[in-house]
Amino acid sequence: MKNFDMDADTKQMLQEISATMGVKSEIVREVWEFTIFTILLKVAENPDKAQHINIPYFGHILLRNNGLIKDENGKETLDLDPLVAVSDNFKTL
Repeated sequence: MKNFDMDADTKQMLQEISATMGVKSEIVREVWEFTIFTILLKVAENPDKAQHINIPYFGHILLRNNGLIKDENGKETLDLDPLVAVSDNFKTL
């Protein structure tokens, strides 16, 4: 997926997962990209409603859409308010 920018922190995290699990970093990257893409599709399907997103093994994120905002170049992006709830299982781990 071309539109996913990878900053240094993301690259390092994906490399650490790859090294720890013995899985190619390309596969780790693709899993994360498709996870994020699935979340974006869910938000796009109902842009006027808050979206409840389950992040496996981590918890839930509620995304509330406040509409579009424009940056200094006139590019429109979503103004989302996130509410994160970490699962009890994650806290125990």
